Amino acid sequence: MKIEKRIRIPCIVNVETAVRIYNEKPRLRNGDIMELFGCGLSKARQLREYVNAYLIENDGPVTGDATVETEDAYLAWGLDIDALRARLDQIVKYRKKVAG
Repeated sequence: MKIEKRIRIPCIVNVETAVRIYNEKPRLRNGDIMELFGCGLSKARQLREYVNAYLIENDGPVTGDATVETEDAYLAWGLDIDALRARLDQIVKYRKKVAG
């Protein structure tokens, strides 16, 4: 089965927000998605529905409620948490260096 409706995945607001949300939220609601991508409610709903379609296509469990598993969502959206954490480490090191 192929995902019938492709959508454009927007850019994340910033690396720190993406890592914080991943670490703090086991499940994402529309508000979390809006914060992550800096988008409106309509786009957040589309992104959440896309995660469910991705899970169906890959034989994953879909709960059907107003949330999605954070790990599944990042995977569906192509967000590599290990790469984001590495970038965040570099940002922190740079800030410390600049601060002296």
